[in-house]
Amino acid sequence: MNRFYYKGTNEKLIRCLAIAERILNGALFYSKIESVESFSGTSVSSSKIASDLKSFRETVTVEGYWNIFGLANAKTGSSELIKINTAKLRRSEGSIVNTIIHEYVHAVDYKDGILDYTHSDNINRGEENKTAPWLIGKIAEDMM
Repeated sequence: MNRFYYKGTNEKLIRCLAIAERILNGALFYSKIESVESFSGTSVSSSKIASDLKSFRETVTVEGYWNIFGLANAKTGSSELIKINTAKLRRSEGSIVNTIIHEYVHAVDYKDGILDYTHSDNINRGEENKTAPWLIGKIAEDMM
C-alpha cells in the first residue's frame, strides 16, 4: 500500500518517503508504539494510536514548500496533505523520516476532524517530547 503521494523531484525527500513507507508497512513499528506506556497530552492508549496508524488507508499527498526563516520542518492541517519545508532538508535522512512520520501521525489524527493526540507547539522539550507525534517520529528514526 502506498501511504504517500509525492510528485516532486527532490531526491532526498523521495528516498526518505520510501524509508517512511517501509517503516509504516512493518509490524515491528506498531509493536514499538504499543509498548509505549502512555503518551503526554492524551488519554488515547498507545495500542489505539498504533491501530489508527495501521488501519489508515488514505493516501496522503506530500508537497514541498520553501520557508528558510520558518521554525517548522513541516506542517499538516488535514488527513490529506503533509507540507514539507524543503528549506529544512539539510539534515540527516533519519531526522527527515522522523518528521514525515510525525506529520503522518497528525494526518491520521485529523481523520475524524478532532485532534486526539497532538502537541501544543513546535518545540519538543519536556512533556512535548512524549506526545504521540514526537515520540512516534523518534521511534521511526531509531528504526533506521
